[in-house]
Amino acid sequence: MNLKKQQKKEIENKINEVKNLEIGTLYPYASIDGIVDIKEGDNLWEKLNGSEITVRDGIVISIKS
Repeated sequence: MNLKKQQKKEIENKINEVKNLEIGTLYPYASIDGIVDIKEGDNLWEKLNGSEITVRDGIVISIKS
């Protein structure tokens, strides 16, 4: 399957997933790479894993680490 058809199929699958969600359901949309401040003594795994940002209509609603 060529790249364009594969991308179209992936988008169609995402649209179908979203259409079947109930109102208020959280949907993991994307991962974003960013900078994390660390210092000696920090637990690296806690700093790098488990962060969650909730965005609704382009507005950041919450940030959890």
